Amino acid sequence: MGERAPLLAGDEEQGAHYIQEPTGNSLQQLSVKSPKAESEATKKDIFWARLRYYIPSIVWIPEYSFDAFWGDAAAGITVASILIPLSMSYATSIAQLDATNGLFAAAIPGFIYALLGSSRHLNVGPEASLSLLVGEAVSRVRRGDPHEDTPPNAGIIASTMITFQVGLLSFLLGLFRLGFIDVVLSRALQRGFITGVGFVIMLGQFIPVLGLTKLASEVNPETSIDKLLFLIENAWTKSHPLTSAISLGAVSFIFIARIIKVKARPRFPAIFYVPEIFFLIVFTTILSQAFRWDNDGVSVLGTVSIHHDGAFFRFPLSKHSLMYLTDTTSTA
Repeated sequence: MGERAPLLAGDEEQGAHYIQEPTGNSLQQLSVKSPKAESEATKKDIFWARLRYYIPSIVWIPEYSFDAFWGDAAAGITVASILIPLSMSYATSIAQLDATNGLFAAAIPGFIYALLGSSRHLNVGPEASLSLLVGEAVSRVRRGDPHEDTPPNAGIIASTMITFQVGLLSFLLGLFRLGFIDVVLSRALQRGFITGVGFVIMLGQFIPVLGLTKLASEVNPETSIDKLLFLIENAWTKSHPLTSAISLGAVSFIFIARIIKVKARPRFPAIFYVPEIFFLIVFTTILSQAFRWDNDGVSVLGTVSIHHDGAFFRFPLSKHSLMYLTDTTSTA
């Protein structure tokens, strides 16, 4: 019998092989995995590796340490205190949509990215530059053809189609590993874009900061040049004093709180976790309710109602929404 001959009949047919090696006066049998078993193990390892790659939460959730809970809780409160009013402001003043759209855009992506995302520092909520692009498309769709009637929900339909196309394009780029395409965008181009967007947003936000929202809705300045001329003409003569004072006080509080935290952090490290923006929002909300600033001319959001027309979720592609596909593809 040779060294690699099967010891039992039928073992070779099943793919099991044994090696006989002399160890003193006895023979030691060593089991070796068959090629089929090795192939199945390799496929299983590849499957779990890919699953961990595409769903990182199955890795970090079992390994989560509650020692980091308080830091995460403070970060969550701080981000929420910023993101909730910020998302509503972006939706109403920049994206030309209802406040509820901003709330949904702030909440739903965060929950999904917590399970599917791999970066702890990526911002997945509403962004100023993206809101600006969506707002331009929504305004363009609402103006539309003067000879045709534009439906009242044209804005939400246009933003939905933009979101759907962006998601589809992002999925395809990730599926085919095309992330390297961003190298074609030079730093000079990115800095110019960010600077331009910041200037446009600054002009747009000065209008509500100075209490000129009502007048702006009557004059309707569309371009950045129109808004700049509008501010130059009305900032000193028709701004609302109480609104301007509240805005200036809030911004000053944030800057002073940041300076205090930086200077006091060496002696009091825990002060770094104090969410000053959260306290600012809570405090100003209480003051607004107590002194009824809305009766004094301060623009207050008030009650936010949800209009769902009998269906809370709908498939974005319909015969009516596809009419806006070509008008929103360039923005997407």
